[in-house]
Amino acid sequence: MDGWLKALIATACVVIVLGGGYYAIKENANATARAAEEKERTIRNGCNAAKSNSSLTALQEYCRDKGY
Repeated sequence: MDGWLKALIATACVVIVLGGGYYAIKENANATARAAEEKERTIRNGCNAAKSNSSLTALQEYCRDKGY
């Protein structure tokens, strides 16, 4: 093979690998953000439920300490 063709193939491989890495990092960041939002929503829902239930004093204290 000619040298320029080998360089072209190598460059194409690098571009594909970098593109895949960028996509994977972006998807991971999105998944992490979605998980954090879901966790926050779950905690807020639990704290809202604890406000009306006097038997959940430990959860009420936790929510008060964390600012929920």
